[in-house]
Amino acid sequence: MIKKNVSLVVCFAVVVLGWFCAALLCWPVLVGLKHLATATLIPHAPGTYRNLGFTSNVGLWDFPASFIGIFSIPLLDMPLGPLITLWWVTFLTMSLSFIGADRKAARASSTQQRKKRARTPPLSVAGFVKRLAIVTAVFLLLSVPCLRRYEIVTQTDIYVRDLFDLHERVYPLASLNSIRMNGDPNGRSVIVWDFGFASGQGFSTVGPDSDVLRRLLSLPGVESNVRVAGQSLRMK
Repeated sequence: MIKKNVSLVVCFAVVVLGWFCAALLCWPVLVGLKHLATATLIPHAPGTYRNLGFTSNVGLWDFPASFIGIFSIPLLDMPLGPLITLWWVTFLTMSLSFIGADRKAARASSTQQRKKRARTPPLSVAGFVKRLAIVTAVFLLLSVPCLRRYEIVTQTDIYVRDLFDLHERVYPLASLNSIRMNGDPNGRSVIVWDFGFASGQGFSTVGPDSDVLRRLLSLPGVESNVRVAGQSLRMK
């Protein structure tokens, strides 16, 4: 019984450590891709808007400090986060396979009593680089629809473009009448923010930038189930 409990603890620790490593690896790629998308794929002049999504506003050193924040990184900007995780898994698998083949060649050379250690032929290195380039190209191709998605706030409007939208949608700030938070504020579930407008239209998002959200909540005529308490947002 004790051995079984120890095994469960070890397995849990391995899963947690693996997920934490995935978060560390995903963060710089996610931040870099989001900033690249902001600079190249948003058809609005820089400086005239703020991104509603917080991953487009943070820097490399703004790594989440909370447990929930860290372990949600591989799932951010669905499906971009999982795609980045998949790319890293593929890259590490290919690298380990390449290193294993090199060591196998070295052991084979030692059994043949060669004085000079066998090295991986240049063709094998070129093949590894070629396969990695193909995997990366496929990853970038799959990521383009995710990177074209954005939610930005200007002085007068909110522009939203979802994963499969051909054109952006425009929501005037003057008609924004509700912002509601749905989910567990204690972090035990995904929190979804619903934005409603006087026309009856609306959109939903996750992970909005808190500074931009506070600005929207301060607009006249906007009802919400959250209140601004200093630098934090709390449910009423």
